[in-house]
Amino acid sequence: MKKIAFVFALLLCGVWQLAAQPDFSELKFGVRTGIGLGSVTISYDDDNTFQSGFLYSVGAYAELPVWRVVNLVAEVDFEHTSVSDESKSMAVETVGGISAQILSTTWTKYPLNYLRIPILARANILDKILYVEAGPQLGFLVGNVDTYTRSRVTTIAAGYSNTTDTENTSEDSDHFKKAHFAFDLGWGFNLGQVSLGVRACIGASDLQAKDYKVDGMRVGFTTLQIGARYTF
Repeated sequence: MKKIAFVFALLLCGVWQLAAQPDFSELKFGVRTGIGLGSVTISYDDDNTFQSGFLYSVGAYAELPVWRVVNLVAEVDFEHTSVSDESKSMAVETVGGISAQILSTTWTKYPLNYLRIPILARANILDKILYVEAGPQLGFLVGNVDTYTRSRVTTIAAGYSNTTDTENTSEDSDHFKKAHFAFDLGWGFNLGQVSLGVRACIGASDLQAKDYKVDGMRVGFTTLQIGARYTF
């Protein structure tokens, strides 16, 4: 957490250097919302597993002109992603000379709720019709991570078939870091007081909590969303 905060502070200072003498009379405020896709990538040795789900975010921002066409944007957003995954497997076992085919399907679903604080440099170009933005982001995990798992196992042997369903819910918040660092990249169009655009968030931190970290494994989080802003 201290390392993440230190790096975030250094990058924030670098962005702030653009503003030698900002004119705070030009400070503007607004609200923002977005929808998209959030993806968790689990990398273990040479294998990568992807889990994804629907994402939405709501928040507010302040924007200040700092240098020519460049504005400094500070946001506070609440973001929710409902991550889900489905995995299937098949195995053949022999018991008492009888061969049985075992089909397994597992569904997993869990929420990730973050309070995100991006600090972006936003450049308005082409007569301020088009904008591009980039900058660091600090995210804080809020609420519980309640993992819901449902499994279905079907056994088929010599004309016999049996299916068993099991369900389980576990509280896994301790497995995730409370804070993480990321970078935002985006572009879009300015339509008066309204802006429409696309933004990607690329996680730079391993989401595994220190006490639950698995050697050789890394858990990353990326998002892609379409958003709208309204400036008052």
